[in-house]
Parts: sequence; structure tokens; C-alpha cells
Amino acid sequence: MKKITIKVPPKTKHLSDWRGFESKLPSGHIVLNKGVTGCGFTYWVLETCKWPTILCYPRLELGYTKAKQHPHAHIFRPEKNKKMVENPWETTTTTPDLDDLKNEVVKYVKRCQRKKKTPKILVTFDSFHHVKSALSYAHLFDRFVVVVDEMQCLFSDARFKGAVEMEFLRQLQVKNRVIYVSATPYTPGFLNNVSYFSRMTYVTLDWPTPNPYHLALHKMKSIAGTFSQILRRWRVLGFFDLRHDDSGVYFAEQAVFFINNVTQINTLITKFKLKPSEVCVLCSKEAKLAQGFKRGSAPLQGKKHKPITFVTRAAFEGVDFHHPNAATFIFANTHVDAMALDTTTDLPQILGRQRLDSNPFKYYAHLFYVDHPTLTPEEIQAEQDAIEARVQKTKEEIGLFNRQGSLDDKAMLLDLFLERETKTDHKSYLQVARNTYGVACGVVENELEHAADLRALEIRSTPYSKIYSLSQSADPLEQFIDEYCATDKFARRFKLYANLHADHPDAATVIEPRIDPRFPLYLPLVPICGYNEERIKAYLAAPQAREEAARQVKALLPPGAYSRAEVKKVLQGVYDAVGLKKKAKSTNLPTFIDGATEKRVYVEGKRVWGWVVP
Repeated sequence: MKKITIKVPPKTKHLSDWRGFESKLPSGHIVLNKGVTGCGFTYWVLETCKWPTILCYPRLELGYTKAKQHPHAHIFRPEKNKKMVENPWETTTTTPDLDDLKNEVVKYVKRCQRKKKTPKILVTFDSFHHVKSALSYAHLFDRFVVVVDEMQCLFSDARFKGAVEMEFLRQLQVKNRVIYVSATPYTPGFLNNVSYFSRMTYVTLDWPTPNPYHLALHKMKSIAGTFSQILRRWRVLGFFDLRHDDSGVYFAEQAVFFINNVTQINTLITKFKLKPSEVCVLCSKEAKLAQGFKRGSAPLQGKKHKPITFVTRAAFEGVDFHHPNAATFIFANTHVDAMALDTTTDLPQILGRQRLDSNPFKYYAHLFYVDHPTLTPEEIQAEQDAIEARVQKTKEEIGLFNRQGSLDDKAMLLDLFLERETKTDHKSYLQVARNTYGVACGVVENELEHAADLRALEIRSTPYSKIYSLSQSADPLEQFIDEYCATDKFARRFKLYANLHADHPDAATVIEPRIDPRFPLYLPLVPICGYNEERIKAYLAAPQAREEAARQVKALLPPGAYSRAEVKKVLQGVYDAVGLKKKAKSTNLPTFIDGATEKRVYVEGKRVWGWVVP
């Protein structure tokens, strides 16, 4: 695989600002590593670039979002035809509904030609062949550049729909310019596992200043327990996360939770009694949500966002989030296949979803994970052997098919292989190839699925803790917030604040706008009333008694040295005299006499701990 690097001009923030960018890209079929998310490549394709373009994407959600952002583009939506969605290769795909959709594509392109506008077509990976056949029949396809956005999904999806993804690749073996794009494509070494990619040029954009993402790693015992802790912050203090630096203090009043498990999301919704008015769920259209909840969509910039957004893998690739003030929380569990994140592709993709520079949490995220014990060398070897056995089985089956002399024998084998494709437990990577019309015509190895299995083993073999450093230092402010939200007792919260103020006054200043506003005011009364709310209220309700107490204390304790016992006895007598119902402590003295200092003093010839009254 040939590799080249293209330096991005200084001060370039978005590719649409780079005049002549398209002239830098090699012709033919290439893999383009954008290097960063949020660089505006899709905007460049649909708005700036003058190439007639078919933009292919892996998720319907991504297509809908782009169609709303770029209304002049034409989106091909085969999901209008229910039968075709259920089986895209069924003969019923030639129904009038599908023919109408294909005709719409051709009419759109010809309309653009008449108006001298550049056609831009949006289509999913799965439906690309419909657009291709429509444009080819009208002799228009050869004019188009094909852009495969979020190309890493070809591999991540191959383990559950490898036949569809491999067929998409086969449909792309054309003379047109084809650009496979991602901010997180797999490395050239990995792509070499697929012969189709091994012949391409791998282009990397070298940005002057890459995105400064910050990922905080946390081990967790359970998703529900961790989510409860985060949710409690919002319900008690009005924010999910905070960060503070020299530029200021920021509170995240919205949160995006990446949890690739709809059942788990439903459990959290039910367990914590979340409301539809509080929650937006972005997931596949087939997912069944908790009662009263509907599948949502990512709001456009300037639109209202709900406080909590749940997102699954089926919805986040390539989707832009425009939350004005949202923190990002990622949950991963390598014990569950669906929740085992690929640190090479998934994490950078998630980190790049927040698009607004004004969001103070754009470049910050938390990863909570349940790690797995490292696989032993014997276990790794056993899984490698199983993968190699599937490869050998594939070669044997392809050889068997090629040795059949008659078309009838080959057709019989194809029928057997087609029937087996509906099952997930077959022991080879064999796939039936189809022609443009969806008719089975041969067999090939599904190299995408093979490569995906190799990557899945690599993920399971490498714990997150070996990839990212886990900070062991406890942030006193974070610890305070968690303990503060875990109780609703006045005395406990007030004491936590007093301790934070004593040990970390700067941290106390950061959180003061969000906690009980009485605490900073009550702090000077701790020596007198402790943390008892009733005592503080009683003390504040008797200002005349306190003034009389101060007068008497000053009269009874003129300048000099006194033992602790003497001071305590005098204070208790004064309290009783003026009607203050509280137990005296010698440490109350500075409340009545400014400058009183506790130190070693001589009383009746003995050196004891006491007080000096100035």
C-alpha cells in the first residue's frame, strides 16, 4: 500500500478554506485519513467541491442530518419500501416504489445539468447499488466521484453483516475516482489484510495543530452505579461535570452518554425514572425503547437540546452534535461484544462528535470501563488458530466451487451457500458474489469479515488500562462533589464544605455558586454553633443576646492570660445569663474578643494551654 502525506496549510481550520485542495488528492481509488474530526470534509464535498459526488454513509441518521444541513443535496431513501429494507436482494426490489426512487435520482441529476449546478447525492452503503444502477442505465454514473464516509464502519459492521459490506466493496470496483474517508481509518498495515485496499494509496492530512483532546479514564464496577453518581450531580447541583482553569469555571448542564446497548439504556431510563422531556435517545430505527420514549435525532445548531442524550454506535458515526454546554461520558465493557470499544477508531470518533467551539467541554471526555483479564498466550493462539481454520475452510470451498464442471452443479452449490449465509455459525468466510442485478454468480472470500475478526481479537487482548494511563491522584473537588451529592443532611454537607474550604480554599470558591448559598455565610459560626442547622438559626435569631454576651465576656476577661478551663467556665456562665442555649467551648472566645490567641500560658505558676486576651 503506497503512503503519502499532505501538509495542511497553516491557519487552515476547515478544508473549505483551502483553495485547490482537490488538486492535491491522487486520482483513482484512495484512502484518506483526515487526521482530525470536525475539519469540514463533508461540507467541502457537498458545498465547495465542484465534483459531481455520490456521498455514501453507513447510518441513516448521518444521512438525515446531512440532508437537513445541505437541502440542495438529493437523499436516496429506499426505506420507503418496507419489503426492500427487509431483503435488499429480493426480486420485489423492482416494484414501482423502487423504480420511482431511481427515477428521482436521474431526474435530479438532469435537473442539475440544466441549471448548471453540481449534483450531490446521499445514499447508505447498503443502497448504493440502486443509485449506481439507475445512473449507469442513464449513462451518468461515470461522471461521478464516489466518497465513502466513515469507512472504518466497513470493518466494524462486517462481523454482523459482512456479506452486505463486501458486496458494497465489490460494487465500488469501478473506474470512477473513489475516496474512502475517515478521521480514524485503520492503519495501512491492517488494511493490507484486504486485497482490495492493499492496492490503494493511503493519504494522510498533516494538520499544523491537531485537536487537543483530553480523555479521563475511570474503572467502574457497573454502568448503573456510575450513571447514578453522574445523574445525582445534575439533580442536586444542576450540572453533570465541571472543569476549571485559568480561563474560568465551566459547568456542563447537558450530557451525552455513549452506551452501545439499548437494553442497558432502557434499564437506566426505568431505574432512575427519567422522563421523555429530559432524554433524547439516538439509536437504530429497529431498537425498542422504554415505554413513552421514541427514537430521537441530533438537533441542529441553535435548536433546543435535552439535558441527557443516550447514543449507540448505530447513531454516532459522522453525526454532528451541537450541544452548547455538554460533557461526554463513554461506557465500555470488553466482556460484552457490543460494548467493546476499538480505541483506534471508536474513541476518536466519539471525541470528535461535539462540533461547537463555544462548548467548553468539546475536547474533554470521560471513559468508564469494565476491563477484562488479559488473554493468556495460549488463549490468543487458540483464537488465532480458529480464525486460520476458517480461512482454510474458505479456500477449500472456493476450490470445490471452481472444480464444478457444469452450471447446474455450480448453481446447486450456490443455493447451499446462499441458504447458509442466513446463519451465523458457519465455519468459513465464504460469500456468494452477485452481479449488478442481485443474481448470484460466484463465490469469494469475505476479507472484511476476516479482518474484523483479527481486530476483535486484538481488542480483547489489550485492556484499556494498557493503552491509556489511569490517573491515581484524587481530585479533592471531585471527591467533595460526590460526597456532597450522596447525602441530603445539612450538617454533613456543611461539614464537607467547611473542610474543603479549610484545606482547598480555591476549590471551595469554584463550587460555591452551585452549593447551598448559606454555607459561606455560616462558616464563621462553626466555632460557636458547629454544623447544627438549628443552633445556627437560633444564634442568628438572638442578636441582642449575643451583643450582651460579648459585653459581659469582655468585662469578665480583661487583658491577660487564662487557662482553657477558666475561659470555658466564664463563657458558659455568660451564655446562661443572657439565655443562649448552647454548650460553651474555649474556642468560642475569638467570636467575642478580637485578637484572642490560643497558646501556652502560665496560670498560678503552671504552664498550661490557654488564651491570651490583648
